[in-house]
Amino acid sequence: MSPKTDDFTLSLAFLDRNRTDRMRLIKFPLDVVMAVRAVIETNWPRGIQSEREVTLGAYEIQLKGNPWTGQGDESVPARVLMCVFRTGLCPLTLL
Repeated sequence: MSPKTDDFTLSLAFLDRNRTDRMRLIKFPLDVVMAVRAVIETNWPRGIQSEREVTLGAYEIQLKGNPWTGQGDESVPARVLMCVFRTGLCPLTLL
């Protein structure tokens, strides 16, 4: 007799650093998208340039500047921003 396993649901979402200045959030609930937006506003000194729904379930935030190049005066703030995401986003997605 095989052991009984509990049923579970697996939900996946994807946070993508796109081009040199964009973040795409795919299949995240709206409250997490708004939390990411707030983290960017608080932790990225140059702010948000634009945002849009790319397709159903995919939201894109374009940051001012080019944080993902890892060059010049944007390199340290970009790394700080990613650290904030790593420490702050995981608890939100586990709810």
